[in-house]
Amino acid sequence: EYLSNDVGVNFKDLGIDFMLYPEELAAQETVNLIKRTAATDLLEFEGGKVTVMGLKLDKNAPIINKTLTEVAHEHQSIDFRIVAIYRNFRTIIPSGKDRFIANDQVFVITKPEGIELILKLAGKENIKFDNIMILGGSKIGRRVSELLQKDMSIKLIESNEDKSLLLADDLPGTLVIQGDGRDIDLLAQEGIIDVDAFVAVTDDAETNIITCLMAKHLGVKKAIALVDKADYIPLTQTIGLDSLINKKLIAATNILQFIRRGEIISQTTLEGIDAQLFEYIAQPNSPVTKKPVKNIGFPKDAIIGGVIRGNESFIVVGDSQIKAHDKVVIFSLPSGVKKIEKMFK
Repeated sequence: EYLSNDVGVNFKDLGIDFMLYPEELAAQETVNLIKRTAATDLLEFEGGKVTVMGLKLDKNAPIINKTLTEVAHEHQSIDFRIVAIYRNFRTIIPSGKDRFIANDQVFVITKPEGIELILKLAGKENIKFDNIMILGGSKIGRRVSELLQKDMSIKLIESNEDKSLLLADDLPGTLVIQGDGRDIDLLAQEGIIDVDAFVAVTDDAETNIITCLMAKHLGVKKAIALVDKADYIPLTQTIGLDSLINKKLIAATNILQFIRRGEIISQTTLEGIDAQLFEYIAQPNSPVTKKPVKNIGFPKDAIIGGVIRGNESFIVVGDSQIKAHDKVVIFSLPSGVKKIEKMFK
């Protein structure tokens, strides 16, 4: 309630510059993942001028066993760039010779007009979801229901009877069910086989993981789990979960935007992989502006994905020239961060 516009208090007058509510941020990310149905991760820069999508490659994807160079030559008319591949617990900053294999998690940067083609190349369809089942009447579960209940059919399962009654009163557009979401018979009775997406946001990470795996086993198209235990994050990428939500990492990403150094606009940690996304402002006379990208000696453990210049954006290729004040989106392994900083000063 303190983040509401009508709270009646000017927190800046009290010396508070920035406030965040991790549960709200987590709910918003969950809703974005449900709306962009095929993505495992989704990040937009400058209002969607450039988008980074995480996608898991199906075994029948058209790009399986092809190199990045081959895919780029076949689709020269669409601007996109593969900025990372996550494979066998390892994050790869790819070169043109790297090949795609089934179950790779790839991270692609593109402009809005390239999204549909990228989904097809990954063997995905961006189908519309209509039926959502949520496990856990937590603050996140409640907020996700509030945000989706006008446009979708929502079922929310809560084990606590008193809490279920309160949720039923507060969420008129949501069907609230009191019961144990770990009970497969209950899930079947409530029609889980007809559900498009299953969201588990209880306070117990193990429950969230197990129920999402059950949902996938029963044929649910997308399963999203709240996982706040850092030790579980790498595991979830390999056992069949589509997406995970970690409210601590989401909050940390937002906080970093307010303690950044001058050249950095934003810094984002992606759950489960050993890499970060940065958005830099190219400073006048910085090394990155002196030559075309292919000649600036950019670190091999990082890759420039896209550039936003005023109201326009473009995906970077070797001949691209970065200019002063450009906003530049970069994907980097930890070993490349210090080198990147020097390039933009």
